[in-house]
Amino acid sequence: MKMNYYQLVTAINKAFEKNDLELLATHLHNDVTWQIIGSKPIHGKDDFLKCCSEAPLKNNSVKITINTLLVDGAKAAAEGIIEAETLKGKAYRQYFCDIYYFEDDLIKTMSSYIDTAYDREVLDGSAIYQNN
Repeated sequence: MKMNYYQLVTAINKAFEKNDLELLATHLHNDVTWQIIGSKPIHGKDDFLKCCSEAPLKNNSVKITINTLLVDGAKAAAEGIIEAETLKGKAYRQYFCDIYYFEDDLIKTMSSYIDTAYDREVLDGSAIYQNN
């Protein structure tokens, strides 16, 4: 059964939460672009997944709570909180807003609005993305 975009965004965030890169890969366009605002864009499915695999957060510690999820045609926006523990044992609490653009029911573009300065501070400079 085909998922609607509301269900798809929920499934994508569950995959992020569980660091299930195989499941995440099934929802990505080969030419996906991930723009973490304030950083260089990440292009392509392989680089997107590599970026996720390098997140310096303890496995099984990530909890994503979506407070608001809006869908309009082939676009969606999710706003919420990511809570986790870093590899160095620090508490991590990041507010986010992700904007998704779908093509053929796959993420073609994703823009993430997060506090990049907070990431650099809490993650000891080991942020998963590069500054512009």
